[in-house]
Amino acid sequence: MHENAFFFDEDAKVIYISFRNLNQIIKVKYPEGNVLATYGEIFKPGEPGEGNGLFCGQHCCLRSQNGSLLVYNNNFCNPASTPQIITFQEPTPGNDGLKKTWEYQCTTEDGSDKSQSKYIWQAGGNIIELPDSSLFACMGGSYSKIFIVNRDKEELWSALPERWLPFEKKWFPNAGYRASIITNHKAFEALIWNEELKE
Repeated sequence: MHENAFFFDEDAKVIYISFRNLNQIIKVKYPEGNVLATYGEIFKPGEPGEGNGLFCGQHCCLRSQNGSLLVYNNNFCNPASTPQIITFQEPTPGNDGLKKTWEYQCTTEDGSDKSQSKYIWQAGGNIIELPDSSLFACMGGSYSKIFIVNRDKEELWSALPERWLPFEKKWFPNAGYRASIITNHKAFEALIWNEELKE
């Protein structure tokens, strides 16, 4: 099933668990362990999934500051497409299914062949919501572009990590899995000076 990500919402006392090979995210009550909802691919006993297309091979799920469900969709089912960042509104009582409210199609910067995307972005990728609600993202895999995009779908910053190959004497793309960002200035200084963070 390949469980590859989870998010613990301490206030709501729920855990979201992402299963890449099932194309599902399961919402579980904590600490009871009751399954509250299953989002994504629908399976019936003895039959293949219905392919509802919400996400495919996803690699990150989290609750945003406004309560939406954010998903980094590796988009395996569409090999000619790049990954996506998708925001969903969870169903309210009496309503079925997730409602897509926002979507960002990740972009490439060096003319990477999108037909190879299934292999380029097969592993990894993640998103982190920043205090201003913009998103820090890593595309993962062998093309691990990292970038910040706002809710108006404007890329505010991006980078392509590279490493130096001394024998070839050239820079080469540095594969990535996930990336993190420090958004707190005090935490950043504590890291630099190897000090305990004082609140």
